[in-house]
Amino acid sequence: MIRCIVEADNGMLRVLHSSGHGDVDNRDARVSISCAAVSTLLRTAGVLLETSEQVMIELKKFQPGEIDLRVKHVDEKAEQWLRGLTDMLIRGLEDVQRDFPAQVQLSQSPKY
Repeated sequence: MIRCIVEADNGMLRVLHSSGHGDVDNRDARVSISCAAVSTLLRTAGVLLETSEQVMIELKKFQPGEIDLRVKHVDEKAEQWLRGLTDMLIRGLEDVQRDFPAQVQLSQSPKY
């Protein structure tokens, strides 16, 4: 089970935490589609945030099966960019949860 927690304020990501792995989807598969999808979304968001010069984050964990980050500061010029990233991330995670409800649990606090 992959558990994701996303906290946003004014449409902007503030906290992103995820842990766990998805199950292999069938006996013939070698990878979990749900795990690959969530991993790609989280890794891309993490790299974009980490390399942004206008967003300061605290990255506590960033490894396979776990990410834990907090957005500490956003320059006013980057607020719209962060809202777009937040929208894409939440929509993507919602889609994966809809497709694999037994493997992905998404919590949004406060409700986005």
